[in-house]
Amino acid sequence: MLLKKYVILAHREAGQLKRMIDRHQDGRSHFFIHLDIKTDIAPFKELIQRDNVTFIASRVDCIWGDFSIVEATINLFRAAVDYGYPDSKIILLSSQDYPIKPASHINKYLDENADFDFIDFCEFPASNYKQRVLQYKVNFSSNRGDFVFVRPVFASHIKNFSTFLKLVKHKRIPAGDLHYFLRVRRKKVFKEHFKGSAWCCLNHST
Repeated sequence: MLLKKYVILAHREAGQLKRMIDRHQDGRSHFFIHLDIKTDIAPFKELIQRDNVTFIASRVDCIWGDFSIVEATINLFRAAVDYGYPDSKIILLSSQDYPIKPASHINKYLDENADFDFIDFCEFPASNYKQRVLQYKVNFSSNRGDFVFVRPVFASHIKNFSTFLKLVKHKRIPAGDLHYFLRVRRKKVFKEHFKGSAWCCLNHST
């Protein structure tokens, strides 16, 4: 039987998270939880005290739609892989999720599809391409939507340059990151870009 390693991004509602974990309890699951560093961890640890629940120590400040969510996800996957058990599935969830099928149904489906990974992707829409790939995102705070996109300085108009200077003046851009902005264009890492849902189910080997 496959071990299921649930990796969970959480930031609120300890009671709801406990309900979800209770629902998944089946003797073949382990839960790794990343709690947003802005959230007090004490109520969660007091409420969810189980041998098969691990609150990972490498917590980050999670901002909606930001690379920080990717960092938190990577930290969760590292913890799950380091835990061992190569014959296992790693399943990424949000603490706001809740199963609509019993654990027995989930186990049966995963056992029958043990060799498969489940991940969603599609072509990157042109409407988001310029911002997400060719510009830089600078956060003003952890609040949702409190950010600005900035082009590389030497390939932009005066308004963009003025925005860049204001960001530097108010120390919104770390000194160690300034060199990224001082160029003609942002380097593209891939020839083609794709997007998809973060939520996935992967084999340990993957």
